[in-house]
Amino acid sequence: MNGARYVPLMLGVAACGASEDGRANRIRERTALITPEAFELVDEASDPFDDRPTAPYECKKSGYLAEYLGAEPVFSVRTDDCEYGTFMQPTLVKVYKGEFLNARLWHFTLIASEPAEAHLDVTLAAPGFGMEERLPIPSDGGLVYKTWQAPRDYPAGTPVYFHIHNHGMNEYSLIELSTGTDDPNADP
Repeated sequence: MNGARYVPLMLGVAACGASEDGRANRIRERTALITPEAFELVDEASDPFDDRPTAPYECKKSGYLAEYLGAEPVFSVRTDDCEYGTFMQPTLVKVYKGEFLNARLWHFTLIASEPAEAHLDVTLAAPGFGMEERLPIPSDGGLVYKTWQAPRDYPAGTPVYFHIHNHGMNEYSLIELSTGTDDPNADP
């Protein structure tokens, strides 16, 4: 089940209905779409992002890893060894139309020899659907968080891209990309 938990149908018909498009309504708690250990560096020919540096660059294996940030398993990129990189893995579970996707990313204090901008993107299927951020360098460390709704179904195995384009020696850690039916931003 890959960590998915479903609410049992205790009340029969009262717990299940049909949506306007005829599909059964689903209730799913927040479910991980990724695992930090599964990210792989995308080669330049397969990279869907178009902001590659004009100067030669290298993303060394020592520049990215799965690790723990506190008690959270994360995928981290250290830009002293990887100033530009796109990483990919397939989703663990299907995402249903209308479900909420949640992305959380931590960055430490951002520094560079001259003012610059970092480009971060956590996206499902292709650039343009997910969390895209441009952060000023220098800036304080902090949490970047975004919630959005799936406009369509995405089958299990859909590519997830984590993209970093940075200037200076910085570190970014992808904490979460998950899906579920509850809006985490809604009032309880």
